[in-house]
Amino acid sequence: MALTPGLFLAAFLLAPPSPSSIAAKPPAPKATPVVKLPANIVARSGGKDITRDDVMEALTAIGVRDVVMQWLNQKVAIEKEAKRLGVVLTDAEVKLKLDEEKGKVVENATRQIGEPLTFDDVRRRFGVTLQEMEWRIRMNLLATKTYDKYLETQVPTLKGQRKLAHILVSTIPLNGGAPPMTPEEAKAREAEAQKKIEGIAADIKSGKLTFEKAAAQFSDDKGPDGRGSASKGGGMPFAGRGVFDPAFEKAAWSLGKTGAVSVPIKSRFGWHLVKLIRKGEDATPAELSAFRQEYVAMAKADQRLFPQWLNNLVRNQNLTFNTEFQLVEKKRKKNR
Repeated sequence: MALTPGLFLAAFLLAPPSPSSIAAKPPAPKATPVVKLPANIVARSGGKDITRDDVMEALTAIGVRDVVMQWLNQKVAIEKEAKRLGVVLTDAEVKLKLDEEKGKVVENATRQIGEPLTFDDVRRRFGVTLQEMEWRIRMNLLATKTYDKYLETQVPTLKGQRKLAHILVSTIPLNGGAPPMTPEEAKAREAEAQKKIEGIAADIKSGKLTFEKAAAQFSDDKGPDGRGSASKGGGMPFAGRGVFDPAFEKAAWSLGKTGAVSVPIKSRFGWHLVKLIRKGEDATPAELSAFRQEYVAMAKADQRLFPQWLNNLVRNQNLTFNTEFQLVEKKRKKNR
């Protein structure tokens, strides 16, 4: 699902202020004695006051209002979804994150400028306000907690799924990079792999080897990082139909009892032995918990899903604009 440019930008903005972005700003001249400015003065530049009205007028002129409205629309959508899911964000959580971000801001600014700074120094030099930081941190934390809760509600049922283990003797290069084989070479490798898997099957059946030890010793499913199923005794996560090679799936779903092992079967990857560890409907509480945690972790690792979720929330909002609204009131002409 594609994001509109506005929503993508608003999603990007929905994050705590980046310490590196603050630190990357050109350092101001060395601080002079602190001057207390009136409440309606945002800053003083070269002796000239920049007022709140000046800032609002500039925001209107450069079209920032559209981005702010996208952001506020997201805020309403997230708060509504948080309430629906029973998500609560405490002031203590916000304060903890705020203190953490303040420390990062000071650390980065000190590194950039090359002199020790306090948070108050950073505020004066870069115009950072606690209110802005807290607002963004609060929304970011609420969005994160709500998204995590949403993912928990999306964990599929294990009914119909199976936890399997397998031993693979490959007939093709699994990690690429190998030169293509001649037909004669492919035929010889096929025969060698079949003979090897039949020997492994015989050793398991006779009790000479357990399935798990045979997988650790002989399976070619080692993975590029050494964390493939071979390192887990051949074990794989729960999965449903439509995930595996058709021949592999047919053999796996023909196994009726826990612990049953298939005869050697051929897939496009090579020769396998398949073992049924557990049917989904018989999963233990520990397996159910591990499955939920793994599903949520994998979903959170997919960086495409959060913007899609946020976009869907916003699309379901009924947003109505007041076309007569003016961000800055028109100034009345003085009578002369």
